[in-house]
Amino acid sequence: MLVSRLVFEKEGLYAEKFFETDHTAFYRFPDGEILTVTSYEKRASPLGVAGVPLKPDWIFVERDHLVFESFSIEEFETFDPEVKYLTNLPGWKKYEEKLREIQPEVFDEIFEKLKEGDFEGIVGFGPGLTPLGDDVLSGLLVAGCRLSFPMKTSEISIQQIKHAMKRLVPYPVKVFLETGDDSELLEMGATSGLGWAFGITYGLEGCR
Repeated sequence: MLVSRLVFEKEGLYAEKFFETDHTAFYRFPDGEILTVTSYEKRASPLGVAGVPLKPDWIFVERDHLVFESFSIEEFETFDPEVKYLTNLPGWKKYEEKLREIQPEVFDEIFEKLKEGDFEGIVGFGPGLTPLGDDVLSGLLVAGCRLSFPMKTSEISIQQIKHAMKRLVPYPVKVFLETGDDSELLEMGATSGLGWAFGITYGLEGCR
């Protein structure tokens, strides 16, 4: 089970569930931050836990153990969500081609707005729990691009973007940035992983 180190900053706080899918549940802490809990083994978010059973009614941290209903995790792997290295990455054309295959019209519009510098037109745009436009923007931010746009999107995406601004990323993104291995990243959502990969590689080439 994989746990972000940021989770332990919330020790003793309760978080209320406000949304869930078949594989992921989202909890809101009193300070407004969102904890992500997923049954996927390696998809922990910057403030999240992966590889746990779903449908808990409450969650809190007690004595360095995460507790979900009556299920206590006593053995887990922690990861630091902060990005420290950028190495061995492929070019952005690889991910452009894949996105054009899956979401041609949506990606064409995102790509045109990106070239125009219309980031406001990208935020919140596209399919997915975190829209494809937000995933691309998150990748650009992590790559060091200085962007300005209103946060007109879902609260889950807003937290993702705010984390990206601090270079805090989901585990598959961290692995990609540090090793160049995109296998787990490309399995994230229908387009999310591709959006991140394209944004990062495009940003590294074009925003320096």
